[in-house]
Amino acid sequence: AVVSTQSTGAEGVAIESVYSLRPKLYSIRLANWKTKTAIGGVKSCVAEKQLRHEDFLSVVSGQKMHVQVTQNTIASRRHVVHEIQQTKTALTALDSKRWITPDGIRSYPYGHYQAKE
Repeated sequence: AVVSTQSTGAEGVAIESVYSLRPKLYSIRLANWKTKTAIGGVKSCVAEKQLRHEDFLSVVSGQKMHVQVTQNTIASRRHVVHEIQQTKTALTALDSKRWITPDGIRSYPYGHYQAKE
C-alpha cells in the first residue's frame, strides 16, 4: 500500500506546518523556516513576493474570505502582443466545483443529481 504519493520537496528537513486549501493550493513551512508553496494560476514570482505562509492561515481560519494578487503578463491576440495586468483571487477556501453535504464529509460535483441547487 502507498502511504503518501505527494512529494514535499523538503529534502529531509522536518515539516513544521501545512495549510492546504484545495488541490494545487498549499503552503508548507519547514523547520528551517523555508516555505514551499503551490498556487495554481498565479506566477511563482508573484506568489513569492505577495503571499506569505500566514496568508494561508488567515484563509483557513476564516479571518479572510479570499486574498487577491495583481500580476503582469504578456499575451498575443491576433498576432499583436499586449501587456496585461491581471487581478486574481489567489487564495480562497471556497470550493467552486463541489457541493459539500451538511455532514461535512461527503461532497458532490455541481450538477450531480444529489447536489442540492
